[in-house]
Amino acid sequence: MFTEQTKEDIDLYTKDKVETAALDIVTKKIQDGCSHVTITGSPGEGKSILGFLVLRKLQETGRPVYKVKSHKEFDAVMETSAPVVLLDDIFGQTVFNEAAWQKWRESLERFLDKKEQEPSNETGNLILIGRDFVFKSGSRKSENPWGMLTDSKHRVDISHGVVRDKQEKRNLVTSIAKTCKIDLDESTIEEICQVDTPHGFPHTCKMFVTLYNKDRRISAVEFFSQTFRISNDNTESCNQRWHKQGHFHADDKG
Repeated sequence: MFTEQTKEDIDLYTKDKVETAALDIVTKKIQDGCSHVTITGSPGEGKSILGFLVLRKLQETGRPVYKVKSHKEFDAVMETSAPVVLLDDIFGQTVFNEAAWQKWRESLERFLDKKEQEPSNETGNLILIGRDFVFKSGSRKSENPWGMLTDSKHRVDISHGVVRDKQEKRNLVTSIAKTCKIDLDESTIEEICQVDTPHGFPHTCKMFVTLYNKDRRISAVEFFSQTFRISNDNTESCNQRWHKQGHFHADDKG
């Protein structure tokens, strides 16, 4: 049951998605025998997609991979041979959920204890995904297994710890534009590749590409720098607010 659902999720999340530097980092950690990798980052950064890309890559090498939702499912899968298990946002999406932590704590502690005694990949590997501010709000916990889950050796922060180079940004922008069936001119792609955003780069690209298709006067530099104010809006409301505020290229204003 877990296998079929995971396969469907992998197909859904990874179709036409760009392989990134973070993918290589996380995959290598697992292949090198790291018991677990904790992927953190801002909303919209592509954490879940990254997790499923890792599962796909490891599945291609013959590893059995699973995405589970409960600690009981986790316990059951960890009894099998050499599983790689993905846990996504199990501690909350906005703030650290103490009740969820208490549900998961015993299972995670048991897994990490077992890995200390039998460190080979045969005893399984864990990929844990969560938003950076959720993990930050849970950082007051000094006891294990929290400390082991979040230490720097096992943590990959894709918003602040992994740099997206210009080519990776270009690959992401062109892939998103292609998926949305929108043509971007070379100068706009180049402009996007030069800017940073306080929000998740892939999500910001998707919003920009969608709005740019409706109004070619939108400035990538302005849009990406303002994302922190509009990132929680849906695309249509973003479009309305952007036009009300008059955010266009200076030379396009009447």
